[in-house]
Amino acid sequence: MVDRASLLKLDPDLGSELPDESCALAAERLIVRLERLPAGDWHPQPDEFGARGGIGLLIGDGFIVRHVKLEHRAGAEVLGPGDLLRPWQDDGEYAVYPYVPGWRAVTGVTFAVLDLAFASRLGPFPQVTAAITGRAMSRSRRVAGHLVLAQLASVEHRVLLVLWQLADLWGRVRPDGVLLPVPLTHRLLGLTIGARRPSVTTALGALAEQDLVRSLGREGFLLLGPPPQDLPLLRGAATSSLPSRALLSAPPV
Repeated sequence: MVDRASLLKLDPDLGSELPDESCALAAERLIVRLERLPAGDWHPQPDEFGARGGIGLLIGDGFIVRHVKLEHRAGAEVLGPGDLLRPWQDDGEYAVYPYVPGWRAVTGVTFAVLDLAFASRLGPFPQVTAAITGRAMSRSRRVAGHLVLAQLASVEHRVLLVLWQLADLWGRVRPDGVLLPVPLTHRLLGLTIGARRPSVTTALGALAEQDLVRSLGREGFLLLGPPPQDLPLLRGAATSSLPSRALLSAPPV
C-alpha cells in the first residue's frame, strides 16, 4: 500500500503565505507520495522514487548526509526535515574536476515525492512554489556558512559553532539543554567542517570537559547553555579563549 499525505500537513510552513481562502483547497489538492529510506548508505537510482522530471524529494523527517570527494579530499552537508534534494543530478560529470558523490542516511528518512504529477497541481498555489524554491536557496546559503566556519583556526570552535548552527534548524529545547537529534559520527561531523576524525574526537572531549557539549550516541548531541556570542571565538582565536558555559551570556535558542 502506497502512503500518501497532504504536503501542507507534513510541512505547514510551506503554506504560510497562502491566503486564508486557499489553505483548505491547497491542503486537499497537494497530496504527495511518501517513500521511506532506512539508515545506512544510499545509492539513489537515476529516477529514484519516480521523481525525476519533477521538483525533487523533500525530507519530511530524519537526517541524511551528502558527501563529495575529490582525490583524497572530501566534504559533506547535513540535510534534515524541510530540505529539498535532487539526488539524480550529478556533481559535474563533465567538469574539469568531477566530484565523487555519496549519501548516508544517519537515521531513517521519510521523503515527500514532489514528482511531475505533483508539480502539475501546484499552478493555483504560487506561494507554495515560492516556498519550495526558498528551501533550495536556504540550503545553498547554509553550505556557504559552513565554508566560513571551516576557516576558523580551532577545531573546537568549528565543532561548537556548527552544532549550534544545526540546532538552530532542528534543535529541541529541554530542561537540561538543547537536543540536536542528529547522530553524526565523528568522521561525518569532521567532513562538514574540514577536520579529520581524530581532531573532532579531541575537540568533542574538550567541549565535554567544559560542559558545553555532551554526545548522546544515537540520540545526537546535547548543547549546554546558550549559543556562543564571544567575538574572539568567532574570529577563530586560540582554543584557550573558548568561553566556559558560565561565561556564555546570550539567550538560548
